[in-house]
Amino acid sequence: MWKCPKCGRSFKNKNQAHSCIKITEKEFFVQAHPHTTELYSHLKKILIQLQVQFQIEAVKNCIYFVNRFRFLAIKFHRTSIDIEFVLERKLNIFPVFKTVRHSKDLWWHIIRIEKEEELTEEIKDWLVEASKTKRKP
Repeated sequence: MWKCPKCGRSFKNKNQAHSCIKITEKEFFVQAHPHTTELYSHLKKILIQLQVQFQIEAVKNCIYFVNRFRFLAIKFHRTSIDIEFVLERKLNIFPVFKTVRHSKDLWWHIIRIEKEEELTEEIKDWLVEASKTKRKP
């Protein structure tokens, strides 16, 4: 792991390209729509209830949930949030609307959430699995 000397964020690769703009959650939500802020808060409470260990890393365009690495990214739209999570397998099932290969063994999955009730038990299970995913060397 490489730690950026300017912003203190950790990355897999030395000198990995990134933005050093790091803000607090509170600063991030100054620009967010109240509805999406509520969706985010609901998701965060769910992860806490599921005893998922994480730290928050807010950057200018999203909020990352981090344990050993970034396992979940939340991107905000006007009326919805995209939850992007990493798994060691590819899901080809609704509500996943996009998958992106991250590496030989890891896939990012993207789901758009517009209402709290869309955070189903299945999605919760995937998020717990994502939090336990191990990066390969």
